[in-house]
Formats: sequence, C-alpha cells, structure tokens
Amino acid sequence: MASADLALAGEDVSSDESGAASAGRGALRTLLSRLTQMIVVVLVLVIGTAMIVRLMPGDPAQAILGLNATPDALRELRAELGLDRSLLKQASDQLWGILHLDLGVSISRDRPVVDILLEAFPVTVVLMVGGIAVALAVSIPLGLLPALRRAPRLNDAIGVIMVVLLAIPSFVIGIYALLIVAVNWRLAPAGGWGDGWPGNFRYAWLPSVVLAFMLIPLLTRAVQRSTIDVLDEEFIEAARARGLRRNAIVVRHVLPNILLPLITLVGYSASVLLGGAVIVESVFGVSGFGEVIMEAVSTRDYPVIVGVTLFSGIFVVVVNLLTDLLYTVVDPRTRTA
Repeated sequence: MASADLALAGEDVSSDESGAASAGRGALRTLLSRLTQMIVVVLVLVIGTAMIVRLMPGDPAQAILGLNATPDALRELRAELGLDRSLLKQASDQLWGILHLDLGVSISRDRPVVDILLEAFPVTVVLMVGGIAVALAVSIPLGLLPALRRAPRLNDAIGVIMVVLLAIPSFVIGIYALLIVAVNWRLAPAGGWGDGWPGNFRYAWLPSVVLAFMLIPLLTRAVQRSTIDVLDEEFIEAARARGLRRNAIVVRHVLPNILLPLITLVGYSASVLLGGAVIVESVFGVSGFGEVIMEAVSTRDYPVIVGVTLFSGIFVVVVNLLTDLLYTVVDPRTRTA
C-alpha cells in the first residue's frame, strides 16, 4: 500500500513538473512571439516615420534662417543638414543612425536628439503614471458601487456621466481646469515645471487629474461589468453561504478577479494616454514631450519629430509587451494559450 502511495505521489510530482515545464514553454513562446512582433512594428515605424516627415510641407532651412535668407545660405544649410539628398537616402541614413542608437542632432536646438528626449520623457511618464493612479482611485469605487448595490438608477446616472466625460476632449477639460483651479482658486501653478521633487508635485497633480479623465469612463465601465460578472459566479454564492460579509467578499474575491480587465485596459490605452499627455502638457506649459513635439513641428525639426515618434512608438510597444507578460503572471491559464 505504501509503495502504491509513493508511486501515486511520484506521478503527481511528475505531472506537476510536466505542467510547469509546459507552462514555461508556453510563456516563452508568447514572449518570443511578442518580441518578433515588436521588432517588426519598430522597423515599420522607423521607415514610415522617416519617409512621412520629409513629405511635410515647409523648409527647415527657411524656418531656421528666416524669410530674408539668401539662396546661397539656404543651399548651404540644406547641404549641411543633408536635406539635398534623395528621400530614400535620407530615410536610410536615419534608419542606419537609429540602429546605432544615434537619432541625430536637433536642427533648431543644436543638441543630440537623444538628450532632448531623455530630458522630456520622464516628465511625460510622471503625468501618465499620475493619471493612471487617479483614474484607478476614482474608477474602482464608481464601478463597484452600482454593481454591488444592484441599483439601476445609480448605474444609469454614472453611465450618463461617463459618456459625457468621454465626449469632452482632454484639452477642453485642461483649459477649464487651468482657469478654475489654477487661476481662480490658486490651488496649483498655472503652468511650468519645478526643479525637483517633492516640489514638482505642485506642478504635476493638476495635469495628472486632467489626464485621468481620459481613462475614468473606460475603467469605470470595465470595473462595473467585471463586478457584475463576478458576482454571478457560484463561488460568490458559496462565500455568502459561508456567512462572509460583503466587504470581505469584495476584497477576497471581487477585486482580484477584476484585476485582469483593468491591467489589459490600462496597458492597451498607453498610446491614447501618451497622446493625451502631449496635449495636456501643451495646455499647462509642461516641459515634456508636448513642448518638444510642438516646437519641432513649428521649426520642421525632422530629427526631433522622428525621434519623438519613434520613442513614443517603442514605448507603447514595450508597455503592451509588459502587459502581456503581466497578464500571464496574474492568470496562469494564458501561458499555454
């Protein structure tokens, strides 16, 4: 009998190891697949962006030297910037430089593009992280409340508010927030950025709140639907039958199960959030990607435009990759998918 038990135990251990190995191979296949997709997306992004920005109207040499520049001066500056070469040659040079981690030198600022991006990017990331934190803090209670109480009127009221918020552009919310909160109430600076932390919090909190309005409607609806689905599951009825209080059910069973939709939604909203951050930065005069891209477009600073676009694209692809990996960690069932 003892030997039979040992044999069964051995089979269980072997089965567990086999399952773990299979899950590991599945996760590895998922990672390799996502990395391959990421490389293809980045290459397409590099070539497409380099080609498109050079088809934009306007002459960067004219923008730098002004309307009174002589033809000789314009010709000399175009040659210096490499703008007299063919479009294909310029794009291939740009790609070759990017492959060597060299995004070139800014035409208008006369600085390496990488240095400009590395200065601006942390500011944009701070606003994005702050916006996500505010959106989660607001959306989870707003989504849980009507679902737990089974209150149709409250559900409809919150739904209408979310639709209205979704319809208002972020720059409109930003302008009103700037006028009311910063100018009239003086609760925040009307623009700019500080020299370091914790002083930067004074400048960051209001743009982050404005940015959160882009996510709050989406996250609230996701929390609400997920909560309703979870509450209909049999294990919730079993928990109630065991006498578990509602708050305990929410903490132990509902919140962990609505985590997956939130991770997915936040991860795949990175591109939308990044675009919103650029707009909000422009409204508040924050020195992030918004200021960099606006100045680059106005001066036809092609290396900076390509650099910002490329950097943003890679950032979104990496966030999506991390979202997929985090998803496999939270839900082991996806590892073999």
